Amino acid sequence: MKLKKCVSLILALVMAVCIVPMTAFAAPKEIYAPEIDEGIASESIADLIDPGMSEIQAANVPSKHWNLTANSYTAKLINLKASYGSYTLYYFSTASGIIHLDCNMLRSGTTETMGRAMKIELYEKDTPSSSGKLFLSRWIYFAKDENRTALFAGLDPNRFYYIRFYNGSGSSAWSNRDISGTITIRGYYKK
Repeated sequence: MKLKKCVSLILALVMAVCIVPMTAFAAPKEIYAPEIDEGIASESIADLIDPGMSEIQAANVPSKHWNLTANSYTAKLINLKASYGSYTLYYFSTASGIIHLDCNMLRSGTTETMGRAMKIELYEKDTPSSSGKLFLSRWIYFAKDENRTALFAGLDPNRFYYIRFYNGSGSSAWSNRDISGTITIRGYYKK
């Protein structure tokens, strides 16, 4: 009888030790990042930028100006990982009060068959030297490689704007849902 109790106790301990790590491993990852409080300085989210993309994607709030009234701007995303973001390399001015984005989105990473979610965050600055605050945001979703658009209208032509792209797609140990693509940013609406 004592042998049965001893074997039962040992098996119960082994099961307890094995089950705890498995439930922590199987816990789902949060798909979307929490909303950013407008009172938080933009630089405080720099740790959510993919550090490997500094040449093409910007890890910091932009300090160089681009006039969208004169020329459109093309941003390139290359393998933007889930739960990471990237700023544009420039902040923008627009006399029309419009910022229109044409997004040629590609699913990259190891799971190319699953859909993606990208949040486009528009930040507003009073002056070129101010840090800016989150002003508006739009989500775009795509289930295959395709074009999507986003429009920000009614903007103040006397202020400056910059954009952060955030990959809100989920990922797991067996797959990742990176986002790549070319995004044309204009100071006018193009159908």
